[in-house]
Amino acid sequence: MTATTYTLTARWLHWLIVAAIVLQYVLANLAEAAAAESATLEQLALLANHKSVGMTILAVAIVRLGWRWRHPAPALPEQMPAWHRTAANVTHWGLYLCLLLLPMSGWLMSSASAYSVSWFNVLQLPDLVAPDEALTDQLKIVHETLAGCLFVLALLHIGAAIKHALWDRDDVLTRMTSWPALVAAGVVFVLGIVLLQPSAKPIGDEAAPAAEKPAVAPVVVDTSIPSWVVDYEESFVEFSGEQAGAPFTGRWTDWQADIRFDPEQLAASSAEVTIQTGAVSTDDAERDNTIRGIEFFDVANFTQATFTAVSYRETSQGYVAQGELLIKSVRLPLEFQFTVVESPSVTVLSGTATIDRLAFNVGTGDWQDTTWVGQHVAVRVLVTAGPRTRT
Repeated sequence: MTATTYTLTARWLHWLIVAAIVLQYVLANLAEAAAAESATLEQLALLANHKSVGMTILAVAIVRLGWRWRHPAPALPEQMPAWHRTAANVTHWGLYLCLLLLPMSGWLMSSASAYSVSWFNVLQLPDLVAPDEALTDQLKIVHETLAGCLFVLALLHIGAAIKHALWDRDDVLTRMTSWPALVAAGVVFVLGIVLLQPSAKPIGDEAAPAAEKPAVAPVVVDTSIPSWVVDYEESFVEFSGEQAGAPFTGRWTDWQADIRFDPEQLAASSAEVTIQTGAVSTDDAERDNTIRGIEFFDVANFTQATFTAVSYRETSQGYVAQGELLIKSVRLPLEFQFTVVESPSVTVLSGTATIDRLAFNVGTGDWQDTTWVGQHVAVRVLVTAGPRTRT
């Protein structure tokens, strides 16, 4: 027996998808407005929520297609001309195709631009492709084109539904109508607008710049321990943080290290690492510029960050360098845990540290809100040097 109306489940899924699509267009336009006003944090938050809603649409659309496969749509009215039937089928399947391809293209574009997708800061989705600036530009065109196609198809779909209701006076519109589903869709849209717009108020109190602390003890360089000959091509200073619920990684591409470390002379060992803060790379130019900006490292006024090791101690896992990290005008103690592996031809130091960015005034104003940018940053260092010579 052929169904004369859509199932209740199909109607609920239909109207929830409609609400989510309208919400998507609003979030995208708000993000564009934020970008035009250089409100970078607001843009980041809006785009993150835009992606989360997009992933939700993708999931619901897959469920909707599966439900339709098991519960075929009612037959179109017999009096409809053949070309109307063809146009209706093409429009319907075009809409389904856009509902699948549009979120997928956004997911691909986000991966290519080194912005991992997080679903409402709860579930991190895997990157589909490696960072690629050229691919990002191409996928942006695809994404915007698909958005335009969805908009046109939706207008045709709405226009046809109105025609059936007002001109043809058949049941094409009413068999998809469910007042509870319509009310629920309206509630979803309103709540989405209210809850998914970022608050301009940062979490926590406005922190005053921390006072620069004096060194625990002056560092005396013992020249009897030779400075390591660092192979900078095989070494790196890498950092990783969290943005919009998903991790990201970057590197400092210009740094210098004077390392005079000898496991047999810990008391005399020393190290100083200087990073040129403007030489940052996270595979995304916009994010790099934000990191260089006044709210973060303020490279126009503070060109360098410096870590100076004050003392060392041996542990069961390797060594710990107790030192001081100077970023901007803030100098604070920092522990750096590391191991050293020596061979006849090379010495390799590998270590990690965790930095509280807020303690160093990295991310001021609205950027103190840790909802969108994590408070703690993990630093990983690999130093490859030539063989050490002992005096």
